[in-house]
Amino acid sequence: MAYNSGFYETSGYYGKASVSEHLVNPGIRAKFDTLLRQLVRKGRTSYTVSLDIGCGGSPFTRLVACAQRIFVDLSFVALRNLRRENPVQADLAHLPFRPSVFQLMVGTDVLEHLPRDDLAASELGRASKKDGILVLTVPHNPALWSSSDAYEGHFRRYTVRSLVARIAPAGFMTLSTFKVYGAYWIMRVVQARDRKRKPSVLLPEQKVTIQKTPAEFVLSDIVNVLRLLTRNKFFFALYNPLAKLISRFIMLDAGLMPLSKICEIGIIARKN
Repeated sequence: MAYNSGFYETSGYYGKASVSEHLVNPGIRAKFDTLLRQLVRKGRTSYTVSLDIGCGGSPFTRLVACAQRIFVDLSFVALRNLRRENPVQADLAHLPFRPSVFQLMVGTDVLEHLPRDDLAASELGRASKKDGILVLTVPHNPALWSSSDAYEGHFRRYTVRSLVARIAPAGFMTLSTFKVYGAYWIMRVVQARDRKRKPSVLLPEQKVTIQKTPAEFVLSDIVNVLRLLTRNKFFFALYNPLAKLISRFIMLDAGLMPLSKICEIGIIARKN
């Protein structure tokens, strides 16, 4: 849920995501598989009521056994794939729910889009049941800040310590932190170009317009083509094993990469 919802409305990539995006995009499949494994390790496989914040067009909680799922995003475009499931258009800093409702809350790549992530954390603490589970993924390591962060509307990158510290005042006790993505080749390409830029252009507090790099254009175009092709059952049957293999490689890459080079991390916490 980006603070500036216009990002979804104008993006030729994110705005076209489908509910089955994790089957098309190996990166998202790797992330979702990692989250599912982490939840299973915590010994809980089903929930009563879940909240998917900043759900986008392809919510993670659709893959979790849950009696009732609530989907929230600031962007109407992001929610259009979920219109049959009565999604809620709302700002994470002002959730329209009564206190102590949700047993599971998930936010994949959300907090970094908010200028006041402290308000968002407070709202999550208010809406969570006692012993409720919170799952978050965020971009990692401020030293990895690049033009991609500026283009996608990020306000910050986190460290493990800063992420734990952000949710602790809201009453969440960290159960585990984990690696999500290693150093993507796309990240290396973007950073190589950024080294040629003036440093001031790359600072998160700077209000500048950053265009996508050629590598980012290629990546988004490839995914958009795959979205069309995978609608064909025959093509999908051929593509699916390859997508699984690539996603496993992404997970292996994250597992072997030192934390200093990890570009995305996750956390699982429990409400006290």
